Amino acid sequence: MNSEKQDWEEREKFVQACLRYRGLLYQIAVSILGGPEGAEEAVHRSLAAAMRTPGKDRKCAGEFRSWLLRIMIDEALRIRRLRNPQDPLRAVWCAGSTEPHVLAEKA
Repeated sequence: MNSEKQDWEEREKFVQACLRYRGLLYQIAVSILGGPEGAEEAVHRSLAAAMRTPGKDRKCAGEFRSWLLRIMIDEALRIRRLRNPQDPLRAVWCAGSTEPHVLAEKA
């Protein structure tokens, strides 16, 4: 019983920490996506992904914010790529790559 209570308390702390950063996540998503369209989806997907992460793999308090931001940034970039596969920033980022899959995309 005590273990269940600790699990519940840990989940509750995790949810509260996620909600604390929701506004920041949204602002960064809007910035990456160029507007509010898709930003809420990016935040929702990133929070859901973070919550699916097993407790032992979640970051400690000092790393939590960075970890959560990285998940959301990856999600926002994924949404942007889906919207615009010819995104000029992607072309600049891939320009110096020698990896076969990137070279195949350039061809």
